[in-house]
Amino acid sequence: MATAKGPLITANQVTLLRIVLLPVPCAMVLYASEPWMWAAVVLFVALGFTDLLDGWMARKWGTSVLGALLDPVADKVFMAAALIPMIILGLVHPAVVVVIMLREFLITSLRSAMSLRGRHVKTSVLAKLKTAVQMGGGFMVFAVVYLPADRDVRLVQGALAAVAVAIAVWRYLATRRVSPFVFVPCSLTVVAFLIRLACDPVTSARIYWGVIVVFTVASAIDYLGGAADLLVKGKGHHLNDLGRILWTAVCGAGIPLLAQYRPEIATLAVVLLSTELATGAVDNLRCHENFEPHTWIFPLRAVVLAAAGAGILQLDHGAAWSPAFWGALALSAVMFLWTLLDFIVARHLIWGEAAPETERAKGVIGR
Repeated sequence: MATAKGPLITANQVTLLRIVLLPVPCAMVLYASEPWMWAAVVLFVALGFTDLLDGWMARKWGTSVLGALLDPVADKVFMAAALIPMIILGLVHPAVVVVIMLREFLITSLRSAMSLRGRHVKTSVLAKLKTAVQMGGGFMVFAVVYLPADRDVRLVQGALAAVAVAIAVWRYLATRRVSPFVFVPCSLTVVAFLIRLACDPVTSARIYWGVIVVFTVASAIDYLGGAADLLVKGKGHHLNDLGRILWTAVCGAGIPLLAQYRPEIATLAVVLLSTELATGAVDNLRCHENFEPHTWIFPLRAVVLAAAGAGILQLDHGAAWSPAFWGALALSAVMFLWTLLDFIVARHLIWGEAAPETERAKGVIGR
């Protein structure tokens, strides 16, 4: 429904709703019985479709700087909310999650570093495909583990493969062209079905994660290949680069590993990843508009996270409300307030009259 002035519900509100609700299925997967896990998967899928919904709404009624900032953050938070519980359940090796999260923080840092040098990094085709492969692959892993019987696999994955083929054929007949955004995910859905028919659940899950890692690393190399020469040979900003590299390592590797060793803080680990990704997005926007941040900001965030994480590892743990949990809760609150302050300081860029043109913002804040 919409009024003459626009929709009653905006694209930004849909995006925010996705971010706010993501801890719910995360907690359901961690703490509920198996039937509720499937309910959580359904909720994850529904929240994933809101990404298409807010994109359609933004194209129909107009985009905003805030929307361009939040939408890719929501995609990354989605993956964090799905992957952290999978570590706790033993569905994925922590190294896979570290690779995925390191890639997200590395590209976020790269965008800021390039903007400070007057160059801008646009979202690549491979990066967009990476997001689809990660989301779809994670669902397939869950399906093969919790649907170990071949009969169930044929019903679920076979139906998905049939739908994928139908979508690909319909799209081709409608447009007479092969779009990678349609045919790559559809093809991988069919391949995932065939892999499970040929392999046992454990082997199938490993192959799926391998495909996800390949797409993740390839998309990172795709970005870095065009930027490496400028970053190495370019003058200035090297202290900023080092600070962001430290922050990338602590966030991308440290937070997932902290969740592995302290499972009771898993949902708080998602909160921490979310706040850091949001801070990185604001930094992208600020650097894009030539507002150079203080050099000490990201090293300080990294030190606070690393020192607090080390302290949490020393606290008693194991119970749902252990000292480690309360320590992680306090850290999450501090980092959330710090990120909120970052949004307030940058409000003139995000909401004010000095906000950059939306199309320019969309070019710098991406996947």
